[in-house]
Amino acid sequence: MGAHAFLSPPQHCDAYAALAGSPLPEIFGVDAGWNMPVVRHEGVLGAHSDFPGVDHFVITCHLGGARVRRTDNPRFSTAAERGAISMQSPGNGCSVRSEDGRPVKYAHFYCRQELFDEVLGALGAAPRTPLKDFFGCRNLGCDQEMSHYLARAGAHADPPTALEMDSRANLIALAIARFSLGAPSGSPLPSIRPMDRRRVAAAVALIEERLPVAPTLSQLATHVGLSAFHFSRSFKAATGETPMAYAARRQAERARDMITLSRLPLAEVALRAGYSSQSHMTRRLRALLGATPAQLRGRGPNAVAGSAIKSPE
Repeated sequence: MGAHAFLSPPQHCDAYAALAGSPLPEIFGVDAGWNMPVVRHEGVLGAHSDFPGVDHFVITCHLGGARVRRTDNPRFSTAAERGAISMQSPGNGCSVRSEDGRPVKYAHFYCRQELFDEVLGALGAAPRTPLKDFFGCRNLGCDQEMSHYLARAGAHADPPTALEMDSRANLIALAIARFSLGAPSGSPLPSIRPMDRRRVAAAVALIEERLPVAPTLSQLATHVGLSAFHFSRSFKAATGETPMAYAARRQAERARDMITLSRLPLAEVALRAGYSSQSHMTRRLRALLGATPAQLRGRGPNAVAGSAIKSPE
């Protein structure tokens, strides 16, 4: 579970009862303990779309359909269109309306103040530095990460790990914080010193010990005495790959070795390697190794040395 996970559905989700009735839209990541739960929704935003302030950040991505306007504050004069991103800070409510009474498709990403505090520290700002609300903005620098996040959130057949989702959440929060503070999206972060060898070894040892179930980002960071955001950056500076990429690579390598060096049924290999099913393992090995389990088994032991691992990032 992430260090800043929600233990129950975020307060903002109470609004779906008025917007959607039953059944309510699916909220991804609460039960899995992600630091940034997410929900997709489609509906007409009318007089019932006056949202009270809540105790967490609400980041909205406009996915399509009608343009949307915020009607409670003349400062937000720009309409949100497909690809636009908006944010409400804790305690700030808003009123929004679909243009022409047509439905709009959107996604909400939720996160706690503590996640932004880690990012603010990396930017050299003090914790709790106020982040300004914005509406219908573009070019924040996290469009691709948000798209990946949404795609992975709904991947029931190939479920993401908390390590993967929390790593992406950090990058989304970083881009949002930069934009809200008025910092250029390409502005460099303060330089970091790569982790010393003991910390790298400790993080790697914990991943190896916990596989096939990878530790969470917060568990790894706590284990070496760093914040999750600082740990992610430091691990990559020291090893050349993210913790997410390292864990995915080692899981794939373990599965490959069992496939090529044993005669275990592929369904049992998938179970032992930590994949949810044989088809899940097939998808991940095809993505990372460029070969299916059946192809790897056909190559025999030569596949152990011959298959190149692709980065999952």
